[in-house]
Amino acid sequence: MKNNQIRQCIVSSHIKFHKKGFMDRWGLIDRYDVYAPCVFFGIQDSYKAINKHKGVRILLSAGPGDNIDWSKIKFTKNLNLTCVISPEDIMEPEHPMHVKVKHFLPEIKNFIDFKPFPSGPRVSPSNVLGNKIYFYQQIPEFKDDIDYIQKHIDWEIITTQHTRGSDYYSVAKLKKDYYEKSFVHLNFRKDAAMTTVTELGHMGRKTIMNTRLYNNTFGDELINYKTLKKPSFNWRYDSLVNCDDVIRLIKKEAKKIGTWQKPIEYNILKTNEWLNVEYWFPPKASLHEDNFRKINTTIPSKVKDSNMYIHRRRK
Repeated sequence: MKNNQIRQCIVSSHIKFHKKGFMDRWGLIDRYDVYAPCVFFGIQDSYKAINKHKGVRILLSAGPGDNIDWSKIKFTKNLNLTCVISPEDIMEPEHPMHVKVKHFLPEIKNFIDFKPFPSGPRVSPSNVLGNKIYFYQQIPEFKDDIDYIQKHIDWEIITTQHTRGSDYYSVAKLKKDYYEKSFVHLNFRKDAAMTTVTELGHMGRKTIMNTRLYNNTFGDELINYKTLKKPSFNWRYDSLVNCDDVIRLIKKEAKKIGTWQKPIEYNILKTNEWLNVEYWFPPKASLHEDNFRKINTTIPSKVKDSNMYIHRRRK
């Protein structure tokens, strides 16, 4: 039913740099009705808005570091229509029994600018591997690791570092000066920079990364290095990077320099069925009529339907 479409969203302030891409990708707009179904992308700074909402709430965290603290979520007789999107079983936080959980990851933005030409005789030059290594360094924790690796390889490690969203490069600059010049991507964080992983995957570049949090979603893109069996004081950052094994994997990927690589397939949802209330609550489900109030038929003109598709990872 048309009135069951989810058309509004609140993006948490701590990931505001993803807001425009996410909203445009799914044809969503800022929340305008606390009774209509709403997506909440990012949790940390959104508890007040979540608890204020009276209708269906679709919660999508920005990653393991943004897990839901259920002690901060209010539930009443009229606020039980809460759903959670969890891309991997291991990332699913403990939740109340009445909360619905589905395992998938929707696209965070439109990645068309990173995809090769869709058809025809041309071969996208963006998918020809360069001779450098790209390292997305948001934090300085891994400087010693990078310095050690650089001393033991023949290929230059290039990096970008940003302290705020306004510092981010344009897509054109990022592709030309960094992505296209690289043949592999290094990511030493266990739970972040997955948008970068996806962008480079479309361009045929794999990521050397040690994580068990996204293996089902990004399995074909990730090259896991061997871990060092020592305690870590901070679960988010693997400060004990096995640099020697990373060097081994870099040398292996370097054999592909100058070759054209097809886009890497990944298991991310590209269709919009999840933006229909009946996807979460089938018609036979019993809903409290106060929570399932029909959305105002006057929908802002900015909202548009999107033509989307799903591309599942090969088994």
